[in-house]
Amino acid sequence: MYPFARKLPDAQALADVAGYIGTLCFPLDSGKYEGADAAGHIAGGKLLYENNCARCHQPNGAGKKEALYPVLAGQHFRYLLRQMTEIRDGKRVDVPAEMFEALSMFSNADLVLVSTYMASLNTPESLLCRTPVTKTKKQE
Repeated sequence: MYPFARKLPDAQALADVAGYIGTLCFPLDSGKYEGADAAGHIAGGKLLYENNCARCHQPNGAGKKEALYPVLAGQHFRYLLRQMTEIRDGKRVDVPAEMFEALSMFSNADLVLVSTYMASLNTPESLLCRTPVTKTKKQE
């Protein structure tokens, strides 16, 4: 978001955008891993998640809002994979040191496994869309 946020005119505009984004919800079942080996990926990813991620992001992936640990459950697979890869590779540094430390030992294959697992978790009910998400012509 930094490249976009830095173009905003002032702190109020940034707060307004953040407030709006906070009202958005997750479309149900969007962005799951779709490979034929999904069940194996989920099983392997669950072990990695439980041993390395659950302490901060909760066993159910709901995060901890007060500690600024984001919701991971039900996030888009490719988004999760990209974010974790960028953190591990030092391209994204705006995370707690323990996040970098946890991801530094993950191989590319490990990141695929844990991303598959997190995307498979049930999104917290409070974050689900109540109405179907429709695509604009620009998104199609």
